[in-house]
Amino acid sequence: MLLLLATPFAIRGYCLWRIPDVPVPFDVEAFCELPSIEDNAYTDFARAANLLTPLTLDSETSNRWPDRLVWSELPAALRTAVIAQRPALDAYREGAARASSSLVPPQKYTISISLPVVRSARELQRLAYLDALRLMDVGNHREAAEVLHSAVRASRHLGRRGCMLERLVGSACHANVMPGWHQWSRDPNVTADDIETALVRLRADWKLTPPPSDSYKAEYFFIVNESKWPMRLLWDEINDMIDGWTTKKLGFSAYPTLAKVNTRVPGWQIPILWIMGEPERTARAGRLFLSHELKYCDLPFTEQPVQLPNAHRLHQGTELVAGLTATELNQRLDGTFFGTFNLQGPFLQAMRAEAARQTLLETELEWQIRLRRANAITRADAEALLAEFPWPVDPCCKAGKPIQYRVTEDGLVIGSLGRDGIDQRGDPSSTLRDDEVIVIPWPSKN
Repeated sequence: MLLLLATPFAIRGYCLWRIPDVPVPFDVEAFCELPSIEDNAYTDFARAANLLTPLTLDSETSNRWPDRLVWSELPAALRTAVIAQRPALDAYREGAARASSSLVPPQKYTISISLPVVRSARELQRLAYLDALRLMDVGNHREAAEVLHSAVRASRHLGRRGCMLERLVGSACHANVMPGWHQWSRDPNVTADDIETALVRLRADWKLTPPPSDSYKAEYFFIVNESKWPMRLLWDEINDMIDGWTTKKLGFSAYPTLAKVNTRVPGWQIPILWIMGEPERTARAGRLFLSHELKYCDLPFTEQPVQLPNAHRLHQGTELVAGLTATELNQRLDGTFFGTFNLQGPFLQAMRAEAARQTLLETELEWQIRLRRANAITRADAEALLAEFPWPVDPCCKAGKPIQYRVTEDGLVIGSLGRDGIDQRGDPSSTLRDDEVIVIPWPSKN
């Protein structure tokens, strides 16, 4: 009887023993310190979201979005709706001008938390893009640039001290405003001085980009909070593990039986999860993972160690954590539920793609400045500038090579290797590519 009673404690002890206990590897108090209401961009973003009426795009506009659009060719109803949304746009731009932001206290993140302001962010960015088109149409290019700057700055606020999903929305907003900047820079009425001013400001805006570690830290609070009560997500994972084992080893699915148990004995999973070391096991796994990955996730791609080809995507650094190598650490994490929440593979790829888009934009702006100052009015004039152009390093190239370019009939094609760091030959017409590519038309007088 004593042996039977001691068994659950022995199992829990073993499960916890496998995950070394390390301290939280960052300053929790400093990370969770929030800006004042007056300095918080989300104060204005929330106001903008309340004033916003979602825009309705016809099928033709939707199909062309977010590539080159012309204000005068948009449906009259859409143009009227954009103009009527001035109060929402003004609030959005006021928020973008703020120095700091934080949507939710990081220590309160859970899966059930509502992020309506983040959901409205893409619609607000769309509104800003269309308003910039309106301003370009009437020849007010400097104000159009101000609106586009606001959209870029707003995208940099999304994800500061926030979860990965919030940060990915910010990356999507950044991507969707890029066509507006490219269109603006190619307008012959925009001067070299205008573009140079915009380039300086864009580089300053880019420095507001929150580091990936912000999202890692917020995700830590998320998984710790979710692993407590009622631990439903973890129990679903147990069901998957049991079903996978019975299907592979015994040849039948355990789901029907598990469903009956869950229905007839509600809440019984909590004692089982305790025996398996929860919620402390998940918290330890989170701290262990962060102790390793926070050393590498903010480094430029060219300086990051290679990632292991597994679900956790751990970097193969030389430093040990709790005496464990990256491979040994991966084996320990494989036995926990923490991997369920680990999105670091696609997340870091999205961050690389974002950096590539920014680099290509800055490269085009620099190119347009040189075209204007050299008075390049023909394709031959433009090609003569290629040899001495300072091509920047591709942020997605592990070898640290410059971004690629090639000369075509349609224009100058410049591209990055993109999120996967593999050269897909930069075909801008292909939908099945990871390269980031833009085509810069030749000067109009050929």
